[in-house]
Amino acid sequence: MSDVTKRPRKPRKAAPKPPPGAARRSRRKPATQKVTGSPQKIKLRGRDERSLTIPEAIDGLYQAIRVIKGFDSNYRLKWASLFFVAIDNNGNEVTLVPNGEMLVNPYDCAADEFGA
Repeated sequence: MSDVTKRPRKPRKAAPKPPPGAARRSRRKPATQKVTGSPQKIKLRGRDERSLTIPEAIDGLYQAIRVIKGFDSNYRLKWASLFFVAIDNNGNEVTLVPNGEMLVNPYDCAADEFGA
């Protein structure tokens, strides 16, 4: 064994105490806001588990819009997401847009923006 001596560690300095009556700083992260309601689901399915054609899917989406439109005088949507899996004629999954994600914002008319 060698005669290696370890240097003693310097004692850590205690954090300065806040002056009396000062607010203490919390080190916790703020709690995230939890969703209070459960999300509403609208499912589009073909008959007998077969895939939907694009016109059938569009018709189903219009049907869902008509259901939601019935609540437009009293409510708003916080957010909405549409997930779908597209397939080719052989049943292979395909990606319709390069990164697989689209963001669609409602159309704002220039006249609405400028108050005309």
